[in-house]
Amino acid sequence: MTFNPITPTHKEALQALVEPSRISSGESVLDLHAMDQSHHHPQRPEVVIWPVNSAEVATILAYADEHQIPVTGWGSGSSLEGN
Repeated sequence: MTFNPITPTHKEALQALVEPSRISSGESVLDLHAMDQSHHHPQRPEVVIWPVNSAEVATILAYADEHQIPVTGWGSGSSLEGN
């Protein structure tokens, strides 16, 4: 399966799914979400979205699935397993 990067069009579409304050591609946010406590090499995301309910999660995942954009769930960054 081939995955696609986030294009400006994708970013615009994703921004329409949540309030503007809950999506970011800022350097410090991406750096924060690039790693956890595991031994895995940091992998910087292209965008971070903070959904607040299951409907937003479902909408974001449906969009990502339709456009073959990989998604990684991220909690507090304390994982030792690399998730």
